[in-house]
Amino acid sequence: MDTAPNVATLPPDSQSNSASNVEEILAMIGTLSLSPGDVQRLTTTIHKRVDPSGNTDSEDDCSSVSEEASSQVLVPIVTTTASAPSLTMPPMPPIPAPVVTDDPAVVQEAANPIPILPVVPAVLIAHPVAPVIPAEHFTTSHHGVLFLLPLQNLPGPYYLITKGRSVGVIADWSCASPLVTGVKGAVFHKVLSVGLGLQSMLSAINNGTVEYL
Repeated sequence: MDTAPNVATLPPDSQSNSASNVEEILAMIGTLSLSPGDVQRLTTTIHKRVDPSGNTDSEDDCSSVSEEASSQVLVPIVTTTASAPSLTMPPMPPIPAPVVTDDPAVVQEAANPIPILPVVPAVLIAHPVAPVIPAEHFTTSHHGVLFLLPLQNLPGPYYLITKGRSVGVIADWSCASPLVTGVKGAVFHKVLSVGLGLQSMLSAINNGTVEYL
């Protein structure tokens, strides 16, 4: 019969040692020549000395920890990310559709627009290629008819010639005489100002009463 080895009683203060001290004692026991039964009894005795409550089963400790962990309610952590503001484009105005018509009268009118004719004098006036231009005068035209006007601030008296070697408003008789003297059918008369003479000249062109002789 196997006899239990004499195991020295551990001092009271050794009961407060940590688990690392227990492992050291078990390592020392492993160096002794003991039977398996003696080793089991010795190990149990040491655990009871260290833990007087007798809780030597590590699986019970693990199960209690698992029950406590399972009893806790896990609250998921939800992270919220601020979404970027959406860009809304303004509505585009609708493009008007072209108007299609089957009316032949409208189609004919669009195909043949009415031409705009320029206003021309009642009588076409034949003027010389190089009209006579007195000194300090210049030529201009109205409806294709060339006529003369004095330079600005040129003193009078002023004469309106509607038929002659040249036509227009002429300043001073010395410039107007060569255009009408000895010319058969010449028409001329004195005017108070260049502005009044110009208005009369334009009216004569529109009426077709201007003529180069």
